[in-house]
Amino acid sequence: MPNNEAFHKDIIKFQKLIQVFLKNYNSDLHTNLNELNQQLLEVRKITIPIIKSYQAKSTDISLATNDDTDKEPTTCNITSVRILEPLEYKGARRFVLPKGAIQIQIETDTTTCSIDSLDKKVVYSDGKEENAQLNNVSRQGKIIKASIPVDFTGLAAKTTASVKIGTYSSERVMYIPSSNVDVSSDKAIKDTVENYTRWAKTMNLDYSNLSEKDMTVICPSLSIKDGEVVVVDFEKELHKIPFVQKIQGGLNLQTLPFGDLENLVDECSSIAYILRRALASISYYNDILNGLGALVEDTETVQLSNTLNQAYKKQCTDSQNVLTTINNQINAIANFKVLVMAELIAKSIPEDLIKQSNALKEMVVRHNATLDPILTETNAYFDGSVTFNTFQEWKAVLDRINPICAQAQAEWDTPWNALKAAVASYETNNPEGAKNKYYTQWKRTDYKSLQNHIVSEQDPTISTISTIKYTLQSIQDAVDKTGGDGTMEFAEGENIVSLDEKNKFKDKTIATTFDFEDTGKPVFKDGPQKTDVKQGQVGDCYLMSALISLTKDNSALLRSMIDDQGDKCVVTLHQGGVPIKVEVDKKLIIKKMPGYVDSTPAAQYGDDIWVAIIEKAYAKLLGSDKTDPGGNLIKIEGGSTTQALEVLLGNKVKTPKEIYLDANGAIVQENPTETVTNPIVLSNIKLDVLKKVVKAANDADYEIHVSSPDKYKGYTLGDHDILPIDAHHYMSFNHAYSLVDATNNTVTIRNPHGDSEREQGLFSESVKIDVTNLVTAIEALEKDYTTNASVDKSKKTAMDNAIKAINENTLIASRFSRRIGNWNDWIADLVLDNNDNKWKPNGELRSRAVRRLGTRITDLKENIVEIADHKDKNNKLRDGFLNKTVRLNAEQTITYEVLKEYFDRVNLSIINP
Repeated sequence: MPNNEAFHKDIIKFQKLIQVFLKNYNSDLHTNLNELNQQLLEVRKITIPIIKSYQAKSTDISLATNDDTDKEPTTCNITSVRILEPLEYKGARRFVLPKGAIQIQIETDTTTCSIDSLDKKVVYSDGKEENAQLNNVSRQGKIIKASIPVDFTGLAAKTTASVKIGTYSSERVMYIPSSNVDVSSDKAIKDTVENYTRWAKTMNLDYSNLSEKDMTVICPSLSIKDGEVVVVDFEKELHKIPFVQKIQGGLNLQTLPFGDLENLVDECSSIAYILRRALASISYYNDILNGLGALVEDTETVQLSNTLNQAYKKQCTDSQNVLTTINNQINAIANFKVLVMAELIAKSIPEDLIKQSNALKEMVVRHNATLDPILTETNAYFDGSVTFNTFQEWKAVLDRINPICAQAQAEWDTPWNALKAAVASYETNNPEGAKNKYYTQWKRTDYKSLQNHIVSEQDPTISTISTIKYTLQSIQDAVDKTGGDGTMEFAEGENIVSLDEKNKFKDKTIATTFDFEDTGKPVFKDGPQKTDVKQGQVGDCYLMSALISLTKDNSALLRSMIDDQGDKCVVTLHQGGVPIKVEVDKKLIIKKMPGYVDSTPAAQYGDDIWVAIIEKAYAKLLGSDKTDPGGNLIKIEGGSTTQALEVLLGNKVKTPKEIYLDANGAIVQENPTETVTNPIVLSNIKLDVLKKVVKAANDADYEIHVSSPDKYKGYTLGDHDILPIDAHHYMSFNHAYSLVDATNNTVTIRNPHGDSEREQGLFSESVKIDVTNLVTAIEALEKDYTTNASVDKSKKTAMDNAIKAINENTLIASRFSRRIGNWNDWIADLVLDNNDNKWKPNGELRSRAVRRLGTRITDLKENIVEIADHKDKNNKLRDGFLNKTVRLNAEQTITYEVLKEYFDRVNLSIINP
């Protein structure tokens, strides 16, 4: 299993890189594309190693736990939260009205996850917090957009607010009231609206941001009168910007002199700068204009029809149209500037360099056109959305794609080395030309971009080709394991009991040997039964639970998996969705302890051996190597029931990410009234929803598995540790169960160990309390007696009560009985002094009695502490843990309340025979 702490650190690092890249990508038109390429390269560098590092340890890199059941995270991962509106103006995103709405953009890690379960807050800088209400929610791919109301009423100027979704917070918006906005009365509101309506008609710009010269540059026909712009249609004027008309008139850049091209670049920068300032200015007033509507609508005494007339609404629309027009003009200028710069670079660089560079660019385009569809195709195989039924179909995919990738990878070297040599030669022979600013810009942009692309494509860890190979890796491994024919054949000598298997299975007190022997039992006696499945010492409860669930409704599938060929069996399993025939013989590991009946094969296995045969084939497929050609059972310890079902059934099993319920609690595929994330985190789901979804899944014949936590009271525990969960039932920690039935009020879960009676690590709250009270009482009593040669009456009473509780606790009474049995005899020398309520030694031989009793109390304390703190399987009685032989029933019927309180997750899967 992956190391959780390291895994999460890598993921957080990856997410931060993504956020930096997206922030820079959207920040400014002047963003250096070369820097973006470098950042994107860093993102890709970390992505593939993270996936590869953890894929080797787990079949699903999204798993974020370190237990026996590989529990997948179910909440939606947020990668960024950005504010779209209000726009930034003078270094801040401003609200000039006390009430308004923040338009946010939330980017998630998948296209299907839900943010419903995440905390959503509006956090103000004065400490105020309120639940965020998401309105007008829309989704496109991984992007969620929404509007969130904010309210600065009663807050001071320059108070800020941010939106927090889960653990991610947006940038802040600031409340800066406008002196032009007066909402003190109905009349003031009406006058304010009319003032801004007049402003909207004339588009009076903010002169602190734009000079009169700037304005006449972008709109020469504007007339200025008394410091105000007078114009009938500002948007129309923006379409007449002389420079924009000039560049749209079809200039032939190739015929223009070098100096004219440079002038065009300067003009592009100048005009675009003015337009961006105009955009900021108008955005600020546009926010006020639109905000007034919401403010007035919130004022009950003002009739909407009297104040917000159609003319006002039209001005709001016109104002927004102006902003759109300015943005379009800025984009047109930026695109034209790119063309001019390309022409300047072309005139500054030798023709042969341009030709070679363009040839490489064409190769990039050609390879992208070839490889991108293949990457999309292989991603579909990787995520399971596209599958095949036969080994030959999967092998055909590799036979088609591998040669294409090999050819593409081989094409880079020659043209790239030729271009590098030509660049080096030019810079050596033309040092002055190499200093030309357009040549150096070409080196920093086009050439560097090509270099980054080619270097990345030659890098075996981050290239598109390596990504394709990674997505196909499990398929490639499956094909390689079989030698290309789809069968892992049995070979003599592969039945080897490994050293770690011997250490796992050996008896600690009796000499134990191991061998493989034929049990003489049939594969199936009376068909697959759930009682056939009994987990042994191997930590593969996830596999055993998967087999139990399949005996319920899909026993025919289990039969079809095993082809009994006499002394051998061929078991059809799957790796990466690829069906593989795994050939094993019928000899099974036999544990031999001289003089014990358990040594015989018949005693170690049940009436049939189909479970052991599947387990052996599973270990051969996933746990074999050169040293263990037949597989190693220890190497398949730890896994998830989802993983096991996929290995057993391939594309016949589907694990939905979400379960949809209708109003009646039935599972539906569309128009749900309730959506439940799968796997279900029991601590996050409401009890009534849990009842509905589990009952509905059981009625729909879903495969349902329950996992228990691996931590309790700060301790990390295993499936040999148990916890009483009600009067008659226990839960094993870090364990997988099969849910075999569900009613409206209860569920029945089956432990893959079956009915068992063995020594367990038992946690008991009563043991923890009673032992802690006993230790506390004797320590207090000893301290009192050592100091005062007497015992306060309350301390003796506490000691008596603690001993009584220990004697009544059947779990631990025997452990302390010898130590505290003589307690009453030891204190016979004490008498109660009614004058001060203290127990003191009898007056006769007082000095000797004090010493004797003091020694006895100290000895008793040391013995009690020794027992209380004795390490029992890394835990101790004082912490509530003890080793005890306990009988566990295979099946337990428990309430949903108990399921939710003690267990961890529920996994739902669908079988399509």
